[in-house]
Amino acid sequence: MSYQEFAVYYDFLMDPSFYEEYERFIRNIKYNSVIELGCGTGNLAALIANENVSYTGVDLSSDMIDIAIEKNIINSTFIVNDMSIYTNEKSYDLCLCICDSINYLHSKELVEKTFQNAFCLLEENGTFVCDTHSLFKVNNVFDNYAQEINEEDFYLNWRVKKIDSHRIKHFVMIETEDARIEEIHDQYIFDLDFYKQSLLQVGFKSIKVYTDFLDYNEQGLRHILVCRKGE
Repeated sequence: MSYQEFAVYYDFLMDPSFYEEYERFIRNIKYNSVIELGCGTGNLAALIANENVSYTGVDLSSDMIDIAIEKNIINSTFIVNDMSIYTNEKSYDLCLCICDSINYLHSKELVEKTFQNAFCLLEENGTFVCDTHSLFKVNNVFDNYAQEINEEDFYLNWRVKKIDSHRIKHFVMIETEDARIEEIHDQYIFDLDFYKQSLLQVGFKSIKVYTDFLDYNEQGLRHILVCRKGE
């Protein structure tokens, strides 16, 4: 399920420093063109798009894309589409699928298809960066996780329930003076070895895994895979 009414509150809940850290993380990658699959409201686009870097963002949620467009980010294009089927004739230096976007794909087949799409969207020596929740986070942090925010103009309750060792469910409820919004989102987290093997099978030549922007750590919260298309 894509973000709908909740999209309006998304930027309020996300920590800007997370995107700033991602921008620093990819600085050592050479790129003049970027495509982001699952771009949300364009928070990373605002940090990396400029006169010398063109940016294309793809997201299934038209509400998220509408917000991204309203930001008037320089040299950027936003498209409503499903990242598991999206293709175009252009090639990019860098393809991103971050902020656990890959975990919204409910089957291994959809993950593999998205990896294939990312491979095809890249220049010959391009780089694909994606991330996933760690299984450590699923089994030790997310189960019965809850967050509440009580602002003057709205109240938010966000709960996460572990369904099994590879699946979590988000329950989001927002109340304002005029409305009550409820959304449910499922995420699927597969073994890290599956992601690595799938990336190799579609043709990526090298894969390096980081955790929380540092060296790999099995007990970290977010694994980041940096994949090179060329040698």
